[in-house]
Amino acid sequence: MHKVIIFLGSLCTLFFQHVVLAQDITIPLTQAEQNWLSLKHTVRVRVGDWPPFMFCKEGFDGIAVDYIKEIFTLHNIRYEFVSEKEAPWNKALENIKEHRVIDLILTAKVTEDRKAFMVFTDEYLLLPWVIFSRTDSDFIGGMHDLAGKTVCVPEGYVMHDLLKNTYPEINLSVISGDSLVPQCLQTLADGTVDAYVGNLAVGSFVIQTRGYANVKVAAPTSFGDHNQAMAVRGDWPELAGIINKTLQSFTPQEHSDIRNKWLSVRYEHGIRPKEVIQWGVGITSVLGCILLFILFWNRRLQQEISARQQSEQNLRESKNAYQCLSDAAFEGIVLLKEGIIVDVNQAMTRIFGYTSSDVLKRKHITALIASEHREEVRDKIAKQYEEPYEINGLKKDGTIFPIEAHGKMSSFEGRRIRVTAIRDLTEKKKAENEIRILQGIIPICMHCKGIRDDQGYWNQLEQYIADHSDVQFSHGICETCLEKYYPELQK
Repeated sequence: MHKVIIFLGSLCTLFFQHVVLAQDITIPLTQAEQNWLSLKHTVRVRVGDWPPFMFCKEGFDGIAVDYIKEIFTLHNIRYEFVSEKEAPWNKALENIKEHRVIDLILTAKVTEDRKAFMVFTDEYLLLPWVIFSRTDSDFIGGMHDLAGKTVCVPEGYVMHDLLKNTYPEINLSVISGDSLVPQCLQTLADGTVDAYVGNLAVGSFVIQTRGYANVKVAAPTSFGDHNQAMAVRGDWPELAGIINKTLQSFTPQEHSDIRNKWLSVRYEHGIRPKEVIQWGVGITSVLGCILLFILFWNRRLQQEISARQQSEQNLRESKNAYQCLSDAAFEGIVLLKEGIIVDVNQAMTRIFGYTSSDVLKRKHITALIASEHREEVRDKIAKQYEEPYEINGLKKDGTIFPIEAHGKMSSFEGRRIRVTAIRDLTEKKKAENEIRILQGIIPICMHCKGIRDDQGYWNQLEQYIADHSDVQFSHGICETCLEKYYPELQK
């Protein structure tokens, strides 16, 4: 826990370092800004659940909340806080655009679209976006390693649009409601999703305070820093100017007081000469302990690496065995994650006329189904239907042909997937069409035993049967007819 606390303290240095500080507390305001203050507006401030910057569960607190309290108190600006229950994030931007419910958002990402209806202050919080994953997950070194995985993202956040537009191959699980970041990390810790992409400081704080021991920071993203500014309704640019000038006037100590209230980091400046020896002995002892710890940790790390390498080797061998068995099957086998193709065997590519399994991966299974049966397939996947059923498939060249599908839910590499066997019914249907069966009422003469066909003509019995089936006749004579018609042969 101490490591996390120190780490968060270091992060704070990053996001406060860009603020221009001034020792002079006099804040020169323009005439327009003074006129705005004279109108005595009551500013409605939205507070979400975004720790450690904002808390709204038991009162309104946090780093961003303390900043706005200091600024508004200094200028005698009246204000009231609005919780995320009254203004959830997916509605907050629309509210401030229409000057309803809220007038100011404490933390918001600056985008060109938002500038059309909001005035932003200078960015006063600066932290990177990172990828969070579980400690037992596969190695993730960057955004490209999330292809085909399920990533949770808060609804309406900038990251939602970034992932949807930049990495369409990632499966998004969109989280809505209150406490979006805690919800995302809870979903990740439970194993429902594979990763979460979000703010480093907020995610780290939630992990620390909620005890998500199986969640870690896996890698940086390609999106850079998650800069945050305050956002003011578009017709109050004077308020944004007042906030900017006041932030710039804060002393380093004032910034430190706000920061240290929420992050348990303290800095002591200066040391008396008589303490040098005491500190020297203490530091030497600490360094010795650290050295012993490093030696012990290196040995343990080496053991863990060896065990992990053996585990990975076993996994590779298991995958190879599965691939051999899968490719030896005559039926097509496809692995689906929420309808998306994860893997296929060679028979599957052959049945549908493809030359490589790679071209099928990341497609939706309905791309291989004739249009009249696609909705049926989606419904059966959603209901986890596990009985065989017949539908029409669609080959690469556009040929429609009959198939049988038989799916079942299973576990694969720690994920719930649907394993589906596909059988080509073309030959079976062809054979069924060649089988002709006599059925119904057949008109037959009571004397000569002739049979009347569909055109009204009378045919001999054996001729009619031969024409309507694959039966062939060989002619002989029974003893009764032999005695009746050929009595001379009886002698």
